[in-house]
Amino acid sequence: DLSCLGGQCLKTTRRPTPEEFDRFLPWFLHDRPTLECAKGGLGAYDTAVSMDANGTILGE
Repeated sequence: DLSCLGGQCLKTTRRPTPEEFDRFLPWFLHDRPTLECAKGGLGAYDTAVSMDANGTILGE
């Protein structure tokens, strides 16, 4: 499984911890997919998740 971080695709062997998920979710949502790294969430999920200024996910 490949994950993108800082414009580089890195091989991962495990699922993220809850803390890692919370830390990297904003980056994923603002990352535009490219041919080199198709894992960016901008476009597909950017309007599906609402977060406040602190990065807390807001419910409906």
